[in-house]
Parts: sequence; C-alpha cells; structure tokens
Amino acid sequence: MTAVWAQEPVLSNRIKKYFELHDVVDKMASENYFANYSDEAIKTAYNNIFKSDVSIYKKRAYVTYAEILLKRKHTAEAIEYFDKAFYAKELLPRVFEKRYRKQFMEQDSILFFNKIKEYKENYSKVFTYQELRIIEQISAMVSADQLARNYDNIHPSSALIMFTDSLTMVNMVKIIQENPNILDPFALDEWSYFLLSRHIFTAYPQFWLTYIEPIWKQKLIEGHYIPLTYARTYDQCIIKARGEKSFYGVWDDNGHAANPDTAAVNKHRTNIGLCPLEEQKPINGFFMTY
Repeated sequence: MTAVWAQEPVLSNRIKKYFELHDVVDKMASENYFANYSDEAIKTAYNNIFKSDVSIYKKRAYVTYAEILLKRKHTAEAIEYFDKAFYAKELLPRVFEKRYRKQFMEQDSILFFNKIKEYKENYSKVFTYQELRIIEQISAMVSADQLARNYDNIHPSSALIMFTDSLTMVNMVKIIQENPNILDPFALDEWSYFLLSRHIFTAYPQFWLTYIEPIWKQKLIEGHYIPLTYARTYDQCIIKARGEKSFYGVWDDNGHAANPDTAAVNKHRTNIGLCPLEEQKPINGFFMTY
C-alpha cells in the first residue's frame, strides 16, 4: 500500500522540459561519455541551458561547462565561464583554487594565480555579509566534522561521532531559522554541504524529512533541484525512518522495500519528470545526497 502524501511535489511541463535539457548536458559531463561528443555538440547543448529562464541550474551549468572546456584545454574559454559562475555566486574562491589547481598549472599557471587574486579581492563584494556569514558557519561545521572523523579513524569512539553529528544538526537548524529569507542557505557552499550531508542524512533520515525535505521539495518545484537526487533521498529516508515502501522506486534497499504498486510508483515518478520504472537503470547501492 502506497503511503498517501498530501504534499507530493508535481512539476510543471516547463520545469520538466528544462530537466530534459539538463540531463543532456549532465551526460556530456560524465567521464563515461565525455569523449563521445564534439566541442560544437557540447556548446549547443549548454547554450540551450544558458537560454533557459530556469536560473539556478543555468548558473551551475557555468561551472560544469567551464570544467569541460578546461579538460579539453580551451583555457581562455573556461575562464570566461568560471568568471560567470563566480560573479553569479556559484563558485567560491577556495573551491576554484583547490579543485582546478592541477589542470591550470599544466595549462596556464599565471592566469590561474591572477584569477585567484581577482576572486579573493572581489569575494566580499559579490557576496553579502549575510551570505559570507553562512558560508563561514558551514565551513566551520565541516572542519569540526572532519576533525572528529579523522580522530575516530585512529581512536574509534561512536560517542564522539554522535556528539559531532548532533551538534551539526543543531547548527543546521539554526542556520535555517536565522535566515528565513534564503530558501536554501546551504546552497551557498554546496561542496561543504555535501561533506556534511552524506553522513547526516544517511544516519539520521528523520532529520532530512523534517528539516531539509521541505527545502528540497520547493527547490524541485521551482526547477532548482535534480528530481533523481530528490527522489533517491526521499526513498531512502522514508524506508529507513518510517519503514515504508519505496515511493519513487529509485531506491528500494535492493528490493527489500520495493513497492508492489508499480502503477502508483510510476504516477509519482511522472509527477517529477522521471521515466517509468521499467526504463530505469539500476542505481541501488551507494547512497549520494548531492
């Protein structure tokens, strides 16, 4: 029996169409398919995204397109899109410095260091004080989390991890409550957010359902969150926290929580633009939240 969910997200055809465009460029950026596309084909696909009126993933596409250009050694063009990403608040200076150092050092180290200098000088001008404060709060949470886990690897202590996780969840709720004008404050530093959430959402699925799911759902409806990621996280959390059957059929604990009502599951999937169950590729196993 499928659980009744009064607030199930339903995407408009406009948003579904946008995610179809996103799926194309997402596949192009994948290591498995990267070499299969010409520069022109990739440029055309990304231009379709950039012309879209769904803003947030257009900004994120600046980063993924810049990464593709950098891999193909189109350095000057890559910088153009890294610039767009930074000034659209989609790229932090420390992320740029850490993630792309090796590739730039092989291609144009002077350009790389000039860009780091430019981004750092303009960091406090691009982001507001409120946004900078949130970014620093998230960064501090990640530092504490990583320190605790590194220590735990040497001196195993479940109590330390539980304390750290509890503190992280308290701080996440505090950030949400202190910034009601920002739908998803954690999107300001998504890489750090991922480092936190991959532990928290798996260990404490009810926390995600209570505090994070409403945020992701609203973002999904507005075209600001990937349907597959939302559905996978929702499935795992309701299975682990509530003992329910899979809602979207994306994650079903390797069949242990599969929903026999496939017609209902396919209806839920259609509501957020996912293909029917029979066309889905197996993705059980490693759980990602981002």
